[in-house]
Amino acid sequence: MRLQNLFCRSMLAACCCMAMAKSPLLADGVTRSVEPVEGGCKVTLAWDFSGKVESDLIIEERLPEGWTVDDSTVPFGSFDATWFSGPVAKFAVKPSLLASAGSISFTVVPGGDDPAGSSSGKWMMYLSGAMRKGTVAGDSSIASLGGTNGTSVANGTSDTTEVETALAISSFKVLGGGAIELTYSGVAKVGTIVVEGCQGLGKGWNEVKRATASIGDGKVVMSSDDAAGCSFFRMKLLTEE
Repeated sequence: MRLQNLFCRSMLAACCCMAMAKSPLLADGVTRSVEPVEGGCKVTLAWDFSGKVESDLIIEERLPEGWTVDDSTVPFGSFDATWFSGPVAKFAVKPSLLASAGSISFTVVPGGDDPAGSSSGKWMMYLSGAMRKGTVAGDSSIASLGGTNGTSVANGTSDTTEVETALAISSFKVLGGGAIELTYSGVAKVGTIVVEGCQGLGKGWNEVKRATASIGDGKVVMSSDDAAGCSFFRMKLLTEE
C-alpha cells in the first residue's frame, strides 16, 4: 500500500510538472492594434494560439463611452455570432479560423462630441481540454482624426438614422450541402437584410447572415456554416432615414 501511494504521488507530481512545462504553449492570446482613420478608428484584433482548438474564440471589446462599431465594416463571415450594444461588442470567432495565427478588422466611430478614451477587452475559449481566458493586449487609445463620424451623410450637413423593420420570411428551402434559402417580398427601399437564427426553444437569437436588400422580392442564401445548427430564423431590414 505504501508503494502504491508513493507511485500515485510520483505520477501526480510528474503530471503537474508536465502541465507546467506545457502551459506557455497553450495560448499566446489576443492583441489589439488601433489605426486612426477619417471619422473614427480601424481596430484589428489578432490571435495566435497553440494547442487543440475546441470552441469559438469569444472576444468582448469595451470601447470608450460614445463610441460604437460601424457594423458595415464587420466581416460577419468570420463569426458564428456577434452582439453590439452601445460601446460594447462581442464576437464569436469560428474555430476553423483559429488553427493558425489570424486577425479581423473593423471600424469604430465616435458620437457627436468626437470623444477620445481607452478601449479594453477580454477573451476566452476552450483549448487543449481547458478553458483559457485573458485580457486583450496591445493598443488601447481610441481617438478620431476628425471628419465624418459614420452617422452623417457625405456632405456633413445632416444626420441619418438607422431604422430597423421586421421583415416576413416568404419561404424556406433547404438546398444541397445543407445550404438554406430564405425569400422575402415587399421591400420598398434599399437597405441591409439581417438574418437571425435560434438553435431551439428557449435559446437566444444570434445574427447569422447579412445581405444587401433587393427592391421588391429577393432571397438570402446561407451556407451550412452560416446556419450554424439553427432551427428557427427571422429577418429584419435596416435602412437609413
